[in-house]
Amino acid sequence: MKPRRLTRTESAEVTRRGLLQAAKKVFLQRGFHGASLEAVASEAGFTTGAVYSRFESKADLFLAVLDERYRETLASVAEAGARAQTRAGVTAAAAGWWPRRLREGPDWTLVLVEFWAFAGRDPSLRKRFSAQHERLLEGVANVIDARLTELSGEPGDGTLDFIRTTTALAHGLALEELVSPEAVSEELVEGAFGLFRRALEGGRSTPARRVAMKES
Repeated sequence: MKPRRLTRTESAEVTRRGLLQAAKKVFLQRGFHGASLEAVASEAGFTTGAVYSRFESKADLFLAVLDERYRETLASVAEAGARAQTRAGVTAAAAGWWPRRLREGPDWTLVLVEFWAFAGRDPSLRKRFSAQHERLLEGVANVIDARLTELSGEPGDGTLDFIRTTTALAHGLALEELVSPEAVSEELVEGAFGLFRRALEGGRSTPARRVAMKES
Protein backbone atom coordinates (compact mmCIF):
# COMPACT_ATOMS: atom_id res chain seq x y z
CA MET A 1 0.00 0.00 0.00
CA LYS A 2 1.44 3.33 -1.05
CA PRO A 3 1.91 5.92 1.71
CA ARG A 4 -0.61 8.75 1.61
CA ARG A 5 0.63 11.85 -0.12
CA LEU A 6 0.89 14.85 2.13
CA THR A 7 -1.38 17.77 1.51
CA ARG A 8 0.19 21.11 0.63
CA THR A 9 -0.42 22.32 4.17
CA GLU A 10 1.10 19.19 5.70
CA SER A 11 4.12 19.38 3.40
CA ALA A 12 4.65 23.03 4.32
CA GLU A 13 4.54 22.13 8.01
CA VAL A 14 7.07 19.33 7.53
CA THR A 15 9.40 21.76 5.78
CA ARG A 16 8.95 24.36 8.48
CA ARG A 17 9.64 21.85 11.25
CA GLY A 18 12.78 20.68 9.45
CA LEU A 19 14.01 24.25 9.11
CA LEU A 20 13.38 25.01 12.78
CA GLN A 21 15.24 21.90 13.91
CA ALA A 22 18.16 22.74 11.64
CA ALA A 23 18.11 26.38 12.78
CA LYS A 24 18.26 25.39 16.43
CA LYS A 25 21.31 23.21 15.76
CA VAL A 26 23.08 25.90 13.73
CA PHE A 27 22.34 28.69 16.22
CA LEU A 28 23.60 26.64 19.15
CA GLN A 29 26.73 25.58 17.29
CA ARG A 30 27.65 28.91 15.70
CA GLY A 31 25.87 31.52 17.80
CA PHE A 32 23.40 34.08 16.53
CA HIS A 33 25.95 36.22 14.67
CA GLY A 34 27.87 33.23 13.29
CA ALA A 35 24.78 31.53 11.91
CA SER A 36 23.36 32.25 8.48
CA LEU A 37 20.19 31.36 6.62
CA GLU A 38 22.36 29.60 4.04
CA ALA A 39 23.86 27.38 6.76
CA VAL A 40 20.40 26.56 8.07
CA ALA A 41 19.19 25.63 4.58
CA SER A 42 22.21 23.40 4.08
CA GLU A 43 21.73 21.70 7.45
CA ALA A 44 18.05 21.08 6.72
CA GLY A 45 18.71 19.85 3.18
CA PHE A 46 16.58 22.57 1.58
CA THR A 47 17.31 25.43 -0.76
CA THR A 48 18.03 28.88 0.59
CA GLY A 49 14.84 29.98 -1.13
CA ALA A 50 12.86 27.63 1.10
CA VAL A 51 14.14 29.53 4.13
CA TYR A 52 13.56 33.01 2.70
CA SER A 53 10.04 32.09 1.62
CA ARG A 54 9.12 31.34 5.26
CA PHE A 55 11.27 33.69 7.31
CA GLU A 56 11.99 37.32 6.56
CA SER A 57 15.37 37.41 8.28
CA LYS A 58 17.73 35.57 10.58
CA ALA A 59 16.13 37.36 13.54
CA ASP A 60 12.69 36.23 12.38
CA LEU A 61 13.93 32.64 12.22
CA PHE A 62 15.50 32.89 15.66
CA LEU A 63 12.24 34.18 17.16
CA ALA A 64 10.48 31.17 15.63
CA VAL A 65 13.05 28.86 17.26
CA LEU A 66 12.43 30.62 20.58
CA ASP A 67 8.69 30.09 20.16
CA GLU A 68 9.33 26.35 19.98
CA ARG A 69 11.52 26.50 23.06
CA TYR A 70 8.91 28.51 24.94
CA ARG A 71 6.24 25.92 24.18
CA GLU A 72 8.54 23.25 25.59
CA THR A 73 9.10 25.45 28.65
CA LEU A 74 5.38 25.81 29.33
CA ALA A 75 4.83 22.07 29.02
CA SER A 76 7.77 21.35 31.35
CA VAL A 77 6.59 23.84 33.99
CA ALA A 78 3.05 22.46 33.80
CA GLU A 79 4.39 18.94 34.31
CA ALA A 80 6.44 20.02 37.33
CA GLY A 81 3.49 21.88 38.84
CA ALA A 82 1.13 18.95 38.30
CA ARG A 83 3.32 16.77 40.52
CA ALA A 84 3.02 19.22 43.43
CA GLN A 85 0.19 18.55 45.86
CA THR A 86 0.32 21.73 47.98
CA ARG A 87 0.58 25.44 47.26
CA ALA A 88 4.05 25.50 48.81
CA GLY A 89 4.95 22.58 46.56
CA VAL A 90 3.87 24.50 43.48
CA THR A 91 6.00 27.47 44.53
CA ALA A 92 8.96 25.16 45.09
CA ALA A 93 8.40 23.51 41.71
CA ALA A 94 8.31 26.89 39.96
CA ALA A 95 11.50 28.10 41.64
CA GLY A 96 13.21 24.72 41.26
CA TRP A 97 12.53 24.37 37.56
CA TRP A 98 15.26 26.87 36.62
CA PRO A 99 18.19 24.99 38.16
CA ARG A 100 17.31 22.06 35.92
CA ARG A 101 17.26 24.34 32.88
CA LEU A 102 20.66 25.78 33.83
CA ARG A 103 22.15 22.30 33.71
CA GLU A 104 21.59 22.24 29.94
CA GLY A 105 24.93 24.01 29.60
CA PRO A 106 26.11 27.34 28.21
CA ASP A 107 25.11 27.04 24.55
CA TRP A 108 21.65 28.54 24.98
CA THR A 109 22.98 31.25 27.28
CA LEU A 110 25.59 32.30 24.74
CA VAL A 111 23.19 32.57 21.82
CA LEU A 112 20.57 34.34 23.93
CA VAL A 113 23.09 36.90 25.15
CA GLU A 114 24.01 37.63 21.54
CA PHE A 115 20.41 37.97 20.46
CA TRP A 116 19.33 40.04 23.47
CA ALA A 117 22.11 42.56 22.77
CA PHE A 118 21.30 42.59 19.05
CA ALA A 119 17.56 43.07 19.65
CA GLY A 120 18.21 45.74 22.27
CA ARG A 121 19.82 47.94 19.60
CA ASP A 122 16.95 47.56 17.13
CA PRO A 123 13.74 49.23 18.41
CA SER A 124 11.44 47.28 16.08
CA LEU A 125 13.02 43.91 16.88
CA ARG A 126 13.20 44.72 20.59
CA LYS A 127 9.45 45.36 20.57
CA ARG A 128 8.77 41.98 18.96
CA PHE A 129 11.15 40.18 21.30
CA SER A 130 9.71 41.93 24.34
CA ALA A 131 6.18 40.88 23.37
CA GLN A 132 7.32 37.29 22.90
CA HIS A 133 9.17 37.30 26.23
CA GLU A 134 6.13 38.68 28.04
CA ARG A 135 3.95 35.95 26.54
CA LEU A 136 6.31 33.36 27.99
CA LEU A 137 6.33 34.87 31.48
CA GLU A 138 2.57 35.33 31.46
CA GLY A 139 2.07 31.81 30.15
CA VAL A 140 4.18 30.31 32.94
CA ALA A 141 2.37 32.45 35.52
CA ASN A 142 -1.00 31.30 34.16
CA VAL A 143 0.07 27.65 34.33
CA ILE A 144 1.11 28.07 37.97
CA ASP A 145 -2.04 30.01 38.89
CA ALA A 146 -4.19 27.33 37.28
CA ARG A 147 -2.52 24.64 39.41
CA LEU A 148 -2.82 26.73 42.58
CA THR A 149 -6.51 27.24 41.86
CA GLU A 150 -6.97 23.51 41.37
CA LEU A 151 -5.43 22.85 44.76
CA SER A 152 -7.11 25.52 46.87
CA GLY A 153 -9.52 27.55 44.80
CA GLU A 154 -7.30 30.63 44.65
CA PRO A 155 -4.51 31.75 42.29
CA GLY A 156 -1.22 33.10 43.61
CA ASP A 157 -0.60 36.65 44.80
CA GLY A 158 1.66 38.35 42.25
CA THR A 159 2.64 35.17 40.42
CA LEU A 160 3.86 37.04 37.34
CA ASP A 161 6.30 39.07 39.44
CA PHE A 162 7.48 35.85 41.08
CA ILE A 163 8.18 34.30 37.67
CA ARG A 164 9.90 37.43 36.38
CA THR A 165 12.19 37.58 39.40
CA THR A 166 13.13 33.89 39.36
CA THR A 167 13.80 34.22 35.63
CA ALA A 168 16.10 37.16 36.28
CA LEU A 169 17.91 35.19 38.98
CA ALA A 170 18.40 32.29 36.56
CA HIS A 171 19.73 34.57 33.84
CA GLY A 172 22.18 36.17 36.26
CA LEU A 173 23.48 32.79 37.38
CA ALA A 174 23.76 31.66 33.76
CA LEU A 175 25.89 34.71 32.93
CA GLU A 176 28.04 34.13 35.99
CA GLU A 177 28.53 30.54 34.90
CA LEU A 178 29.79 31.68 31.50
CA VAL A 179 32.77 33.48 33.00
CA SER A 180 33.32 31.36 36.13
CA PRO A 181 31.88 27.89 35.49
CA GLU A 182 33.88 26.32 38.30
CA ALA A 183 32.38 28.77 40.81
CA VAL A 184 28.72 28.16 39.91
CA SER A 185 28.20 24.70 41.33
CA GLU A 186 24.95 22.79 41.45
CA GLU A 187 24.89 23.36 45.20
CA LEU A 188 25.21 27.12 44.71
CA VAL A 189 22.37 27.23 42.20
CA GLU A 190 20.08 25.06 44.32
CA GLY A 191 20.94 27.10 47.39
CA ALA A 192 20.30 30.43 45.67
CA PHE A 193 16.84 29.41 44.51
CA GLY A 194 16.08 27.85 47.88
CA LEU A 195 17.00 31.04 49.71
CA PHE A 196 14.96 33.10 47.27
CA ARG A 197 11.89 30.93 47.67
CA ARG A 198 12.11 30.88 51.46
CA ALA A 199 12.52 34.65 51.54
CA LEU A 200 9.34 35.06 49.52
CA GLU A 201 7.40 32.61 51.65
CA GLY A 202 8.64 34.28 54.83
CA GLY A 203 7.71 37.74 53.60
CA ARG A 204 11.16 39.17 54.22
CA SER A 205 12.37 42.14 52.22
CA THR A 206 13.04 41.21 48.58
CA PRO A 207 12.53 42.97 45.24
CA ALA A 208 9.45 40.79 44.78
CA ARG A 209 8.23 40.65 48.36
CA ARG A 210 4.55 40.79 47.53
CA VAL A 211 4.60 37.64 45.44
CA ALA A 212 4.72 35.23 48.38
CA MET A 213 2.29 32.40 47.84
CA LYS A 214 -0.27 31.71 50.55
CA GLU A 215 0.39 28.42 52.28
CA SER A 216 -2.33 25.83 52.51
